[in-house]
Amino acid sequence: MHEMKRTRARRRGFTLVELLVVIGIIAILISVLLPVLSNARRAGNKTKCLASLHQIGDGFKMYASENNGYWPPAADFYTDSAGAKDKRWHDFIARYVMGPQSVKDPATGQMYTSKDMNYTGSMGYPGSNNHQQEFGNPIDPVWIGTMRDRDNVLWGCPSWRGSYNIINNVDDYRIPGYSMSQFPFAPDDLTSLTPPGTLDNKKRAFRITSGAAAAGAGSQVDGGYFKATQWKRQSERVLVYEATHSAGFFSENYVTFPWTEQNFPQIPPAASFSLDWNRHGKYRIGNKSKDPSTNVLYCDGHAGTVSAREAYHAIRFRD
Repeated sequence: MHEMKRTRARRRGFTLVELLVVIGIIAILISVLLPVLSNARRAGNKTKCLASLHQIGDGFKMYASENNGYWPPAADFYTDSAGAKDKRWHDFIARYVMGPQSVKDPATGQMYTSKDMNYTGSMGYPGSNNHQQEFGNPIDPVWIGTMRDRDNVLWGCPSWRGSYNIINNVDDYRIPGYSMSQFPFAPDDLTSLTPPGTLDNKKRAFRITSGAAAAGAGSQVDGGYFKATQWKRQSERVLVYEATHSAGFFSENYVTFPWTEQNFPQIPPAASFSLDWNRHGKYRIGNKSKDPSTNVLYCDGHAGTVSAREAYHAIRFRD
C-alpha cells in the first residue's frame, strides 16, 4: 500500500521533457500574441490621433467664427512693445480645443492656470529672451508645462515622442506632433520669376514681419492670414498633418521639384521638410512608401490615414 502511494506521488511531478514542451508552447504563444498586441496598440494610437485631428479641425472652425472667417497662419513672427513674438497655429486655436489648463511648477510646487495657452504670444520664439526652455516662467508657464505633460488634444498622437530642436541643440519634447500647411493656393503659389517655380511668399499662410525674423527662419516673409473659403479644393487639401516641426518648414527644392526618391527627404533628418511619413506604419524609403502610414486633417474637416506620397500631394498638389 505504501509503495502505491509513493508511486502516485512520483507521478504528480513533470519530467524534463514535459517541462520543455510546456516552455516551448508558451514561447510559441508569446511569439504569436506579441505582434497581435503590437498591432492592436498601433491601431489604437492611430484612432486616438485621428480623433485629435477632428477636434483640431473643430478648433479652426471656432476660431474662424470669431475672426471674420479667417484661419490662423502656420506661424506669425512679429514684434510688439514687449519684443519679438512667435505665435504658431496651435497658439491660436488652443483656447477652443483645450479648455483651462493647470500645471505645477516642479521646482516650486506652485500651480498656474490659463485657458488661453500662448494666445498672446508671450512665450516667444526659441531665439528670443522670453522663450522657455524648461517649465516656463510666471509670464506664460502653462503652454510649456502642458506640452511637457503631453496628455492633450494638441499633442494628439500617442505615437509622437518629440523632436530634436536644431536651434537650441536639445531634444525638444514640447513641440506638438502636428503641423499646419502653409500653402492655401498650391499649386498656384509659384511665380514665373528667376529661377522659375519660386514660391510667392504673399500666398503663404506664414508671416515674418520686418525685424522679427527668428533664428533660422530667414528674412521677412509677406505672407498672411487667409479666410477659410480661400483654401480651395477643401476635401482634397491638407490643413494639418503629422510632422516633426510645428511650423511645417519645406525646403524649396522639395516644394518645386516633382516627386522622386532622390529629392524626397529622408527622415531623419527633418530640418527642412517636416512631414512625418512613417509614424503609423512600416519605415519605407522615398517614393517606395506606399503604405497608409501618416494621419492628416483636410480643410473640410475630415481626417484620414494616407501614404507619404498622398500626403505630399495633398499639401503641394504636385506629383
